[in-house]
Amino acid sequence: MPKSVQLEDLPANVRAALDLLKVRRPNAVVSRDVTQRDDDGIFQIDVILPPVIDENGHPNEIEITLSIDDQYPYSEVEINLKKPKICGEKHQRLEDGKLCLRSDIRQCLAEDKILKSVDNARQWVEDALNGRLGADGDHYEIPDFEHGRKTVAQTGFRLMYRADKRRLDEIWSHYIGECGVAELLKLDADNVFAFVSATNATGATIFKDDDWKLHCRNEYKTKRAIWCFVDDIVYENHRPPVTWKELWELLESSGCGGAYEMVRKEWARSDDELAYLLIGCPIPDVYGGENVSCFWRAVAFETFQACKRHIRTKSCKKLKPLRSWRISEPEAGEGVKWCPSENLSYIDLTSRWVFSQPLENSSVAIVGCGAVGSSLADKLARGGVSDFLMIDPERLAYGNLSRHLLSGNVVGAGKAEELGRWLEMYTPFKMANWLNVRLPLCDAQRPFTERILGQDLVLECTGDDVSSAWLSRLTREKSKRMVRLFLNSDATYLTGVFSGRNVSCRRVELAFCSDLGRRSVEAERQGLVIEDYKERPVSVRTPGCWSATYPGSWIDIEAMVGCLVKKLEAEVNEGWKCDGRVVVFKSLNPALVGSAVQCVWDERYR
Repeated sequence: MPKSVQLEDLPANVRAALDLLKVRRPNAVVSRDVTQRDDDGIFQIDVILPPVIDENGHPNEIEITLSIDDQYPYSEVEINLKKPKICGEKHQRLEDGKLCLRSDIRQCLAEDKILKSVDNARQWVEDALNGRLGADGDHYEIPDFEHGRKTVAQTGFRLMYRADKRRLDEIWSHYIGECGVAELLKLDADNVFAFVSATNATGATIFKDDDWKLHCRNEYKTKRAIWCFVDDIVYENHRPPVTWKELWELLESSGCGGAYEMVRKEWARSDDELAYLLIGCPIPDVYGGENVSCFWRAVAFETFQACKRHIRTKSCKKLKPLRSWRISEPEAGEGVKWCPSENLSYIDLTSRWVFSQPLENSSVAIVGCGAVGSSLADKLARGGVSDFLMIDPERLAYGNLSRHLLSGNVVGAGKAEELGRWLEMYTPFKMANWLNVRLPLCDAQRPFTERILGQDLVLECTGDDVSSAWLSRLTREKSKRMVRLFLNSDATYLTGVFSGRNVSCRRVELAFCSDLGRRSVEAERQGLVIEDYKERPVSVRTPGCWSATYPGSWIDIEAMVGCLVKKLEAEVNEGWKCDGRVVVFKSLNPALVGSAVQCVWDERYR
């Protein structure tokens, strides 16, 4: 329970912060009543700030509650607004009115952090009272649904959808103020549903998104919901409807007043325990700008099972009750049960980093899912590649875990299969297949060979010369691009061998080995030490990661593979040239050299 604390009993750093506030902001009145919250080291102090003038010329007194803990200034200073009564504005949490301070203030570690926090709060109040929050050109902020998510936590329902400017312009911009039926597809995760199709009031299909089904390896399970599209989901200030009365008013004003009746009729024929209404609206990128996407939220209705009528069946002469579901009538002042949602559009998922289009649109076969193969697959998937074929006959062992992407909960499972499932978790649109086969393949396994050669790009990461030579011959015959990646015995060098349109990967590698022997002095001047690069007898047969005694560091392998992926992207962008290419990266000691990875060889071969 909260307890009262005297100012003299506060920690020294908290007391010093309040003393600084009194000295530097003499017009601020700091209360002597301090409350410690639940014995968690957080102290709450009421502060009265000088009044600000609103747009009508009236002064408004400001009263805030400061929450500061004993780790100040390393922890955040929380500010909750008590006066004036402003609720649901931009940069404000709807649940308790907490203000969202600027990131530069939250990350400040200076002793005057409390001054910056209080000044920021006063400026926010002044902007809110004068309508200056969310000025034209500021980044658009989604209304806060945090409070609603907590009221529906027991349902566990999450809505996934894809929305971008193309879908807004071609589809939803024509249906503002209209309602229809939506189909939701249950994804493999618990209670996660995707918005896969919609029909309008006449039953005509508006859109259909079958890409979600790539993520469902189990039986397809769907449920129906009602959708409505409004011009804005904001009810007041910058908050969504909080009560059912506010939601009905919003829908009526947008021309979607019949949505609730559609939900009732739909669930009269349903056997689902919860009913859902999807509410969408267009949103801009910046305030005052044009709309660039859609935003969707689901509202959950509680239902109850009701006996509709009794029927007489052929097999039984007795009357049998036919049950149906009814929606519980929500009270006008009852809280709306908003469910969380997330936009999984391509733009949103790849907004931070994505490959250029040639590599992103390529289908990739990765042969060998060990240290190099798993790291390579991870980086390609995060960069936007969505079509994978994983090939590896081995099972994951505990000795792999220190140098592998996968974790210990899948030890004993096939590397290729589990790595494919891992890649599919990035988004519902990754498609990964796998083959638990060992190369080279015999004639009886020709369908497997054709699947490998059906990919645009073959990346060989086994470290096995026999497999590499077999793949090199096949890719040359079928005019497929191949890249071989292998480590030296100490895993300090990573080599990438790129095939050319007129030269096989194996031939490029042999030409590189011959060239390296002739230019050893030049190579060592560039940092490629021949004695270190050559294979040496060690306690493992190959550079594979299956042995616990393998000397390779996962940090070094990750860094070198990341550099090689950038070379791979550049090579694919330039088009398939007639000659091949060899790139060698060396892992360095970061304590001695500024960069941990150095490119020590980059040559082309015919």
